[in-house]
Amino acid sequence: MFLLNNEFAIRCGIALADRIESLAGPDHERQVDLLFREVLNRRPTETEKLKTRQFLDEETAKRSGGSAIPNAPTPLQLVCHVMMSLNELSSME
Repeated sequence: MFLLNNEFAIRCGIALADRIESLAGPDHERQVDLLFREVLNRRPTETEKLKTRQFLDEETAKRSGGSAIPNAPTPLQLVCHVMMSLNELSSME
Protein backbone atom coordinates (compact mmCIF):
# COMPACT_ATOMS: atom_id res chain seq x y z
CA MET A 1 0.00 0.00 0.00
CA PHE A 2 2.90 2.31 0.76
CA LEU A 3 4.22 2.16 -2.80
CA LEU A 4 0.83 2.98 -4.27
CA ASN A 5 0.54 6.19 -2.25
CA ASN A 6 4.17 7.30 -2.01
CA GLU A 7 5.06 10.45 -3.96
CA PHE A 8 8.50 9.14 -4.91
CA ALA A 9 6.99 5.92 -6.29
CA ILE A 10 4.46 7.95 -8.27
CA ARG A 11 7.24 10.09 -9.78
CA CYS A 12 9.19 6.93 -10.65
CA GLY A 13 6.14 5.55 -12.44
CA ILE A 14 5.83 8.77 -14.42
CA ALA A 15 9.53 8.67 -15.37
CA LEU A 16 9.24 5.04 -16.43
CA ALA A 17 6.17 5.84 -18.55
CA ASP A 18 8.09 8.67 -20.24
CA ARG A 19 10.95 6.27 -21.02
CA ILE A 20 8.63 3.55 -22.35
CA GLU A 21 6.74 6.02 -24.51
CA SER A 22 9.94 7.53 -25.90
CA LEU A 23 11.29 4.09 -26.85
CA ALA A 24 8.08 2.33 -27.94
CA GLY A 25 6.10 5.26 -29.30
CA PRO A 26 2.30 5.39 -29.02
CA ASP A 27 1.72 1.70 -29.91
CA HIS A 28 0.23 0.04 -26.82
CA GLU A 29 1.39 -3.46 -27.78
CA ARG A 30 5.00 -2.30 -28.07
CA GLN A 31 4.66 -0.35 -24.82
CA VAL A 32 3.41 -3.40 -22.93
CA ASP A 33 6.16 -5.66 -24.29
CA LEU A 34 8.87 -3.15 -23.45
CA LEU A 35 7.43 -2.39 -20.02
CA PHE A 36 7.47 -6.04 -18.98
CA ARG A 37 11.00 -6.50 -20.29
CA GLU A 38 12.25 -3.36 -18.54
CA VAL A 39 10.56 -3.95 -15.17
CA LEU A 40 10.31 -7.72 -14.82
CA ASN A 41 13.02 -8.82 -17.27
CA ARG A 42 10.58 -11.09 -19.11
CA ARG A 43 7.92 -11.01 -21.76
CA PRO A 44 4.30 -10.68 -20.65
CA THR A 45 2.10 -13.75 -20.77
CA GLU A 46 -0.69 -13.62 -23.32
CA THR A 47 -3.20 -12.84 -20.55
CA GLU A 48 -1.00 -10.08 -19.11
CA LYS A 49 -0.51 -8.59 -22.56
CA LEU A 50 -4.23 -8.73 -23.35
CA LYS A 51 -5.39 -7.24 -20.03
CA THR A 52 -2.77 -4.49 -19.98
CA ARG A 53 -3.43 -3.50 -23.58
CA GLN A 54 -7.16 -3.57 -22.96
CA PHE A 55 -6.73 -1.20 -20.01
CA LEU A 56 -4.52 1.15 -22.02
CA ASP A 57 -6.88 1.13 -25.02
CA GLU A 58 -10.03 1.70 -22.95
CA GLU A 59 -8.58 4.41 -20.74
CA THR A 60 -7.01 6.22 -23.67
CA ALA A 61 -10.34 6.16 -25.51
CA LYS A 62 -12.17 7.52 -22.46
CA ARG A 63 -9.73 10.39 -22.08
CA SER A 64 -9.74 11.30 -25.75
CA GLY A 65 -13.47 11.97 -25.49
CA GLY A 66 -12.82 15.16 -23.55
CA SER A 67 -13.40 13.69 -20.08
CA ALA A 68 -9.78 13.96 -18.98
CA ILE A 69 -9.08 15.42 -15.55
CA PRO A 70 -6.35 18.08 -15.62
CA ASN A 71 -3.00 16.81 -14.28
CA ALA A 72 -4.36 13.27 -13.92
CA PRO A 73 -1.85 10.50 -14.62
CA THR A 74 -1.98 9.00 -18.09
CA PRO A 75 -3.06 5.37 -18.50
CA LEU A 76 0.56 4.37 -19.19
CA GLN A 77 1.75 6.21 -16.07
CA LEU A 78 -0.83 4.29 -14.01
CA VAL A 79 0.28 0.94 -15.44
CA CYS A 80 3.94 1.77 -14.83
CA HIS A 81 3.24 2.76 -11.25
CA VAL A 82 1.41 -0.52 -10.60
CA MET A 83 4.12 -2.57 -12.34
CA MET A 84 6.76 -1.08 -10.08
CA SER A 85 4.71 -2.12 -7.04
CA LEU A 86 4.36 -5.81 -7.98
CA ASN A 87 5.57 -8.51 -5.60
CA GLU A 88 7.30 -10.18 -8.53
CA LEU A 89 9.62 -7.19 -8.78
CA SER A 90 10.58 -7.30 -5.11
CA SER A 91 11.32 -11.04 -5.10
CA MET A 92 13.33 -11.48 -8.30
CA GLU A 93 16.21 -13.93 -8.05
